[in-house]
Amino acid sequence: MARPKEDAPPPPDGLPAEAAEEWSRVVPELYARGVYDPALDRAFMVVYCSAWAVYTAALMELATGGLMAEGYRGQVKKSPAHQIARDAAALMLTFGARFGLNPLDRQRLSMPLPESGSDDTFGGLLT
Repeated sequence: MARPKEDAPPPPDGLPAEAAEEWSRVVPELYARGVYDPALDRAFMVVYCSAWAVYTAALMELATGGLMAEGYRGQVKKSPAHQIARDAAALMLTFGARFGLNPLDRQRLSMPLPESGSDDTFGGLLT
């Protein structure tokens, strides 16, 4: 059942800014498509959005601090931000799959397309 995007729940209080921005980007679309249920899915979406915030912070650290870091004995090693980004990406993939946030998972969920009469890319050939 499609719902208006405007009725989508806002991000929960306490989410970091980057996580709240991701919430505001994905939840309205998922809610409008009937995929996100506020009563049941909030915790899963909080984990996904929080992982996004950690992932973007790790990428920023790699961009500003560099790919390599100095170890405690002075040796050059890979920055710990690599593992942080990898762990956050794994969480994003796992929890994002529950909401169809990649093309294959959207197919598996049989997500309805948004209702918009003017955006018929294939001219009705697929209906």
